[in-house]
Amino acid sequence: RPSPPILYGRPPSLAWLKENADCVDTKSTIYPDVSSVRGAGHGAFASRDFAANERILIVPVLPIPEETMLDYYQSASMTNDQKQHHETEQKQLMYNYCYGHNESSMLLFP
Repeated sequence: RPSPPILYGRPPSLAWLKENADCVDTKSTIYPDVSSVRGAGHGAFASRDFAANERILIVPVLPIPEETMLDYYQSASMTNDQKQHHETEQKQLMYNYCYGHNESSMLLFP
C-alpha cells in the first residue's frame, strides 16, 4: 500500500482513503461467547455471514522471530552463553497471547 500523502499535517483526502484504507465494521460482526459445543469453552462468533476472502478484522501484530526470545531465566544478567547451559525457568506471560505454528519459530503478538 502506498503511504498516505500527508501535507503540512493534513490528513489524507477522502478519495485516497476510499482507495487505500480499510474500515473496521462497527456493527459488532464478531463477539466473544461460550460455545454451544460441549467442552469447547469460549470463542469468537459471527453475527452475520461473511463473503469468501472478506477481511473481517485488522489486527496489527508484533513479530517475534524466535520463540526463545520469550524464555525467562532466574537471572536477568546471564549472558547468552550462560543461557545455553541453563534450563529455561518458564515463558514470559506475553507468550500466552501469541499466535504461532508448530513448523515455525516465528510468533505473532497482537
